Amino acid sequence: MRKLIVYSHFWKSDEEIDEWFNSKRLFFILSIGRSGTKWLANLLNKALRALVVHEPFIEAIPHQEAFHDPKKEIYLRVHNHDIDIYGEVNSFLRRHCEALRKAFPNAIILHLVRDGREVIRSIYSRETMLSGAYDTKYVCPKPEDPYHRKWDKMTCFKNYVGIGHREVLGSLSIL
Repeated sequence: MRKLIVYSHFWKSDEEIDEWFNSKRLFFILSIGRSGTKWLANLLNKALRALVVHEPFIEAIPHQEAFHDPKKEIYLRVHNHDIDIYGEVNSFLRRHCEALRKAFPNAIILHLVRDGREVIRSIYSRETMLSGAYDTKYVCPKPEDPYHRKWDKMTCFKNYVGIGHREVLGSLSIL
């Protein structure tokens, strides 16, 4: 028989969480993948009394229901740190700029841009944008897209260019 250990967490009121956020300086840096986000997060995290994270994943969330509330999710991850500045460098948030502005009206939001030729070179040096790759296995054109059936057979370069084009057109499906 397996035992399940359950930890309970003290929930703060929305007002207390807002007060905590108002006492901090926040920033988000958005980008596409392979643009130096991890390097930048590591560099910025060296600042005194700052906590800068790179793409925190769902496994870091103590309460799954908090995932739907970005303030609670971040608060639960970092409230025990003695910091004045919280920053997140996260390529996955690039599609959620307006939601970030709404949830964190006082936060600074920056968009990191890297020369596209260097991004493509970096993609080729890693196993990304290939069929079944950990970071893109659920990304493909919508069924009505002419490339939907060809997607798994296309090269990494064609997939990457296709994702960028379809993201702009709104015809990308994330399963």
